[in-house]
Amino acid sequence: MFSFPDLTQFAAAYPTLSGTRLDLAHRIAKQSYNETCFFNQQLNQHKLAPEQWAIELIPQSTPAWIHQIVKSAKEQHYQFENSLTLAASCLSSALELSYLTVCANENKIAKSRLQKDQTSLTQWFADTDQADEASIKLALDAALLLYFHQVSQVMFGHAALAETTLVERRALITDADFNAGTMFCLWLDYHQDKSRIPANEADALQRLVNAAYLLSVIDKSQANNKNSLHFASNRVSCFVSGAIAGLHEMGKGEQFSADEDTLQQQTAELSQWIEAALLDSSLGNFVGNEAELEADEQKLQGETASNRERLKAGPLQKLAF
Repeated sequence: MFSFPDLTQFAAAYPTLSGTRLDLAHRIAKQSYNETCFFNQQLNQHKLAPEQWAIELIPQSTPAWIHQIVKSAKEQHYQFENSLTLAASCLSSALELSYLTVCANENKIAKSRLQKDQTSLTQWFADTDQADEASIKLALDAALLLYFHQVSQVMFGHAALAETTLVERRALITDADFNAGTMFCLWLDYHQDKSRIPANEADALQRLVNAAYLLSVIDKSQANNKNSLHFASNRVSCFVSGAIAGLHEMGKGEQFSADEDTLQQQTAELSQWIEAALLDSSLGNFVGNEAELEADEQKLQGETASNRERLKAGPLQKLAF
């Protein structure tokens, strides 16, 4: 039986993470872990186990931002080796965004305690030791979306594919983005905590956009090879496309268009707050400037899309669940 640690040893590496801030990190990390355990248990019981597949959660208590899929010795069995503190990392960034938004709304100059070479991921909760409800929801959503992304990689054969090129990795991540978006907007309706269930499809999609943006920017900032990931704005479009495809298939979300250009406009509108806040944040360098985003979109529409189609029509067909 896994016993959730108190994070004290982990916190020693982060000067701002003590007292009430450490308590906050522990609470949201534990809540996020419990959420993931619930969905993983349901997934294993109702879908995977009957086909002799399995996903096991192997929490990592030392690194701050690690999420990796390991194929176990047993066929069709996978392990998610994820940092316990993923949601706490997301919350630290979400609180910075909340602080910057309050300053902007009150026409105040944002006087963050973060220095030029620091980010919300190195100086945890630097501006506050109190978490507002919206920031907590955003952090939990981002961490849960990451779990759905990993589930997509397993169920659609990505995790079983032999070593891939950089272009193929981007294609697989894009495919997982699409499918994770579907899972997020459909599976959240079955959350064990009623307060975490979206009010409607519009609420679910807005939460997906915010979570996907935050997750994509953090992932970009923490990646060893930044070129392995598309920029957040393009990844968010993939997440949303998957969500709309799933909702429409269920006869829901008709207020959102199936037309790609129109949906992109709708997504851009939903992204306004989170994109602007992240650009002003300590992670702003990983959002991408206009030229970078334009080049990245061309790469997405070109080599990434074609490689995704090739993989899905070829080796992934035999590896998917």
